[in-house]
Amino acid sequence: MSIKKNELKVLRALCKDARRTLEDIGNETGLTGPGVGKIIDRLEKNDVITGYIAVPALEKVGFNIVHLLLFRMDHSKGKAKDLQKYLRSTNRIVFATTVEGSGFTHLMVSAHADFAQLEKFLTDFRSRWDEAISEDTSVLLSPRSTIKDLSFEVF
Repeated sequence: MSIKKNELKVLRALCKDARRTLEDIGNETGLTGPGVGKIIDRLEKNDVITGYIAVPALEKVGFNIVHLLLFRMDHSKGKAKDLQKYLRSTNRIVFATTVEGSGFTHLMVSAHADFAQLEKFLTDFRSRWDEAISEDTSVLLSPRSTIKDLSFEVF
Protein backbone atom coordinates (compact mmCIF):
# COMPACT_ATOMS: atom_id res chain seq x y z
CA MET A 1 0.00 0.00 0.00
CA SER A 2 1.41 3.38 -0.92
CA ILE A 3 0.73 6.22 1.49
CA LYS A 4 -1.19 9.17 0.07
CA LYS A 5 -0.33 12.77 0.93
CA ASN A 6 -3.25 13.27 3.36
CA GLU A 7 -2.64 9.89 5.01
CA LEU A 8 0.95 10.93 5.65
CA LYS A 9 -0.20 14.23 7.17
CA VAL A 10 -2.54 12.39 9.54
CA LEU A 11 0.11 9.80 10.41
CA ARG A 12 2.63 12.54 11.27
CA ALA A 13 0.05 14.29 13.47
CA LEU A 14 -0.74 11.02 15.29
CA CYS A 15 2.95 10.33 15.88
CA LYS A 16 3.24 13.68 17.64
CA ASP A 17 0.23 13.00 19.87
CA ALA A 18 -2.26 10.19 19.24
CA ARG A 19 -4.68 11.46 21.90
CA ARG A 20 -5.62 14.61 20.01
CA THR A 21 -9.17 15.02 18.76
CA LEU A 22 -9.99 14.36 15.13
CA GLU A 23 -10.93 18.02 14.78
CA ASP A 24 -7.57 19.15 16.15
CA ILE A 25 -5.72 16.89 13.71
CA GLY A 26 -8.02 18.18 10.97
CA ASN A 27 -7.15 21.78 11.82
CA GLU A 28 -3.44 20.97 11.61
CA THR A 29 -3.69 19.02 8.37
CA GLY A 30 -6.34 21.07 6.56
CA LEU A 31 -8.84 18.19 6.66
CA THR A 32 -12.21 17.76 8.35
CA GLY A 33 -12.57 15.78 11.57
CA PRO A 34 -14.68 13.09 9.84
CA GLY A 35 -12.13 12.95 7.02
CA VAL A 36 -9.35 12.39 9.54
CA GLY A 37 -11.41 9.62 11.14
CA LYS A 38 -11.85 7.87 7.80
CA ILE A 39 -8.12 8.10 7.08
CA ILE A 40 -7.26 6.68 10.51
CA ASP A 41 -9.72 3.82 10.00
CA ARG A 42 -8.13 3.04 6.63
CA LEU A 43 -4.59 3.19 8.05
CA GLU A 44 -5.59 0.83 10.89
CA LYS A 45 -7.39 -1.56 8.52
CA ASN A 46 -4.31 -1.75 6.28
CA ASP A 47 -1.96 -2.27 9.27
CA VAL A 48 -0.12 1.00 8.67
CA ILE A 49 -1.10 1.90 12.22
CA THR A 50 -0.63 -1.22 14.30
CA GLY A 51 -1.47 0.17 17.74
CA TYR A 52 -1.30 3.01 20.20
CA ILE A 53 0.89 2.97 23.27
CA ALA A 54 1.56 5.02 26.36
CA VAL A 55 5.14 6.20 26.77
CA PRO A 56 5.79 6.33 30.53
CA ALA A 57 8.32 8.52 32.28
CA LEU A 58 10.49 5.57 33.32
CA GLU A 59 12.08 7.31 36.30
CA LYS A 60 8.62 8.03 37.75
CA VAL A 61 7.80 4.32 37.83
CA GLY A 62 11.10 3.32 39.44
CA PHE A 63 13.41 2.74 36.48
CA ASN A 64 16.54 4.88 36.68
CA ILE A 65 18.67 3.03 34.12
CA VAL A 66 17.90 2.23 30.51
CA HIS A 67 20.24 -0.42 29.12
CA LEU A 68 20.90 -1.10 25.44
CA LEU A 69 22.50 -4.44 24.69
CA LEU A 70 23.80 -5.28 21.24
CA PHE A 71 24.74 -8.91 20.83
CA ARG A 72 25.69 -11.48 18.21
CA MET A 73 23.79 -14.73 18.45
CA ASP A 74 24.73 -17.93 16.66
CA HIS A 75 21.36 -19.26 15.53
CA SER A 76 22.89 -22.59 14.56
CA LYS A 77 22.83 -23.41 18.27
CA GLY A 78 19.03 -23.79 17.97
CA LYS A 79 18.20 -21.10 20.51
CA ALA A 80 16.36 -18.54 18.35
CA LYS A 81 12.83 -19.62 19.33
CA ASP A 82 13.86 -19.89 22.98
CA LEU A 83 15.23 -16.34 22.77
CA GLN A 84 11.92 -15.02 21.43
CA LYS A 85 10.04 -16.67 24.31
CA TYR A 86 12.52 -15.23 26.81
CA LEU A 87 12.27 -11.70 25.37
CA ARG A 88 8.47 -11.81 25.53
CA SER A 89 8.36 -13.16 29.07
CA THR A 90 10.98 -10.97 30.77
CA ASN A 91 9.36 -7.86 32.20
CA ARG A 92 12.56 -5.79 32.19
CA ILE A 93 12.78 -5.81 28.39
CA VAL A 94 11.18 -2.75 26.83
CA PHE A 95 12.09 -3.41 23.18
CA ALA A 96 13.98 -6.00 21.14
CA THR A 97 14.72 -6.40 17.46
CA THR A 98 17.16 -7.94 15.03
CA VAL A 99 19.82 -5.68 13.51
CA GLU A 100 22.06 -5.86 10.48
CA GLY A 101 25.29 -4.26 9.35
CA SER A 102 26.84 -3.68 12.76
CA GLY A 103 28.45 -7.05 13.39
CA PHE A 104 25.67 -7.74 15.88
CA THR A 105 22.42 -9.62 15.24
CA HIS A 106 20.15 -8.28 18.01
CA LEU A 107 19.36 -5.14 19.99
CA MET A 108 17.62 -5.36 23.34
CA VAL A 109 16.51 -2.39 25.47
CA SER A 110 15.77 -3.02 29.13
CA ALA A 111 14.89 -0.83 32.13
CA HIS A 112 16.19 -1.23 35.70
CA ALA A 113 15.80 0.47 39.06
CA ASP A 114 19.52 0.44 39.89
CA PHE A 115 22.88 -1.08 38.98
CA ALA A 116 22.36 -4.12 41.22
CA GLN A 117 19.17 -4.99 39.34
CA LEU A 118 20.92 -4.45 36.00
CA GLU A 119 23.83 -6.68 37.03
CA LYS A 120 21.45 -9.44 38.13
CA PHE A 121 19.57 -9.15 34.83
CA LEU A 122 22.78 -9.33 32.76
CA THR A 123 24.13 -12.26 34.76
CA ASP A 124 20.91 -14.17 34.20
CA PHE A 125 20.76 -13.26 30.50
CA ARG A 126 24.36 -14.23 29.83
CA SER A 127 24.11 -17.49 31.77
CA ARG A 128 21.04 -18.54 29.77
CA TRP A 129 22.49 -17.65 26.37
CA ASP A 130 26.24 -18.00 26.94
CA GLU A 131 26.77 -20.80 24.43
CA ALA A 132 24.83 -19.00 21.67
CA ILE A 133 26.11 -15.43 22.18
CA SER A 134 29.57 -14.77 20.83
CA GLU A 135 29.83 -11.06 21.61
CA ASP A 136 27.88 -8.28 23.29
CA THR A 137 28.26 -4.62 24.13
CA SER A 138 26.27 -2.39 26.47
CA VAL A 139 25.22 1.25 26.52
CA LEU A 140 23.63 2.81 29.61
CA LEU A 141 21.22 5.73 29.44
CA SER A 142 19.50 7.86 32.04
CA PRO A 143 15.77 8.25 31.39
CA ARG A 144 15.94 11.66 33.09
CA SER A 145 18.20 13.16 30.43
CA THR A 146 16.04 12.42 27.40
CA ILE A 147 15.08 15.31 25.17
CA LYS A 148 11.32 15.72 25.20
CA ASP A 149 8.93 17.20 22.66
CA LEU A 150 11.02 16.42 19.60
CA SER A 151 9.31 16.72 16.27
CA PHE A 152 8.80 13.20 14.90
CA GLU A 153 9.63 13.66 11.22
CA VAL A 154 10.67 10.21 10.06
CA PHE A 155 8.32 10.27 7.11
